[in-house]
Amino acid sequence: QDLDSGEFSLRKYPYAMHGMMWAQRGGLGMNAHKYMRNVLPETEFFLGQALLFGSDAREYAKQNLAGCWMKRKLESARWLLVAGLAAMKASIHVPSFLRWGERLRRTTELMAEARGLLKQAASNKKGWGWAVNNGEIYVAQGAWELLSVALRLKLQRAPVNSVGDPGDEKVVERETMVTSDDLRIALEQAQSSWGKAMRRTSSDRNGADFHPWQDLMDSISEVASQTKQALADPVGKSNRLNELVSRCEELSDAMAKRFHFPGRASSRQFLEAHGVVPWISETTSSAKTARAHKTEEL
Repeated sequence: QDLDSGEFSLRKYPYAMHGMMWAQRGGLGMNAHKYMRNVLPETEFFLGQALLFGSDAREYAKQNLAGCWMKRKLESARWLLVAGLAAMKASIHVPSFLRWGERLRRTTELMAEARGLLKQAASNKKGWGWAVNNGEIYVAQGAWELLSVALRLKLQRAPVNSVGDPGDEKVVERETMVTSDDLRIALEQAQSSWGKAMRRTSSDRNGADFHPWQDLMDSISEVASQTKQALADPVGKSNRLNELVSRCEELSDAMAKRFHFPGRASSRQFLEAHGVVPWISETTSSAKTARAHKTEEL
């Protein structure tokens, strides 16, 4: 509502306060963004218009534009986190009817994509994101470490159809087999990543520190330890591997739901912001008039 009233004032008094109203409207957008309003494109636009005016409006706008860039980095980190989680989930659900070699190829590519996205998300703003305040990117990276090994172990146990797909045997022969030692290393790497996340806790109403993802991290860690011990038992290994993959997927789904992007108020939100600015239509009208005069002269 405050944003709408600000735009109404700009429509009515576009040149008032030597352009400071454009800068202030941008400042309102910065505050709205803190409350999960998806308004950065319009905020940057209004601040940009303030740059057309005097020094006071320009300075105010420049300060907020620098903040917009930081917010963009936070937004992109959140988006990369969600995209990485989606790639992890897709790797879990590679169709089982595919040939062994094709399943391996797809799983490997999807997990590599997820790893790259999460790595970029972590480096964007040192593990922070738009409302990503508890090291969730590091939590996801830890789950990736375990999931990458668990999926390979599951695939190794899948039977190869040597009659129907003779080429798959050659693929299996070329592949390095994953062992319990690989799972041990993955668990150590996951716990290291989760350790970074645990340094970013929240506080409850009584002031006690807690981490919102600790229960899931502990659950995955426990199942991974049990899986490592059960690798010698074919039946137990299968059950534990499925449970480990299931726990990783549970974490991925919970994070994807928590960090989905807030929707835009309108699909025309950015265009409507342009409609507030009188000099855009004035310039367009002038250009059309000039072209019309030129046509008449010809």
